[in-house]
Amino acid sequence: MWRKREVSTALVCLAVGSVGQLVQFLVSPVSSAGTAADNVAAAAAAPGRMEAAAWLDLTILFFVPVVVLLGYFAGARTTKLGWVATLIAVATTLPGVAYVLAPDPMYLAGIPASGIQAYTEQGVVSASTLLFLVGHVLGLVLLGIALWRAGRLPRWAGVCLALYPFAEIGGTAAGVRPVTVVGYLLLTATCAAGAAALVRTAGDRTAQVSAPDVAAVPSSGH
Repeated sequence: MWRKREVSTALVCLAVGSVGQLVQFLVSPVSSAGTAADNVAAAAAAPGRMEAAAWLDLTILFFVPVVVLLGYFAGARTTKLGWVATLIAVATTLPGVAYVLAPDPMYLAGIPASGIQAYTEQGVVSASTLLFLVGHVLGLVLLGIALWRAGRLPRWAGVCLALYPFAEIGGTAAGVRPVTVVGYLLLTATCAAGAAALVRTAGDRTAQVSAPDVAAVPSSGH
């Protein structure tokens, strides 16, 4: 049974890990589909937005507990599919976090495009990025299927989660911002379903604790 403090912490993670990433994407003046030179110029032209985006990058750290929470609803502790999906999504997100957090501070610091390009072309960065992208898609699709099967959240939440990485990655790679925004909205919808389920759980627990124990009331003898 979830305690009130645990529910509050989970709700914060679900909100920051989804809405926070959407806000970061909208604020950032740089694009993953752009060249290093274009992004350096864009960051220099909007230093305030670039600094905000660099700080908002930290919201991706909340995506790891988001995946764990969704894994809980997907039956990670009781089903093989839920466990494998959660493991893949978490394990491949970690190297992705390291990659995502690095470039924006480099743009903010005004590092030349050649230096940033050299960083992104490093073997370890390329491998981490590939692992993140493949695992991001595979893990979240499997997790969406597991959510659908578990039935602890509305089935549309599983569909939204399974579609999210395709819209996010596809829209970003193609430079079509509205598609990427749709992707983050799909993630937000899934997290909202999880938040609603947690609130209901907390409400049920409160009702159970506050309800009088009828069996303990002594009989009047009538």
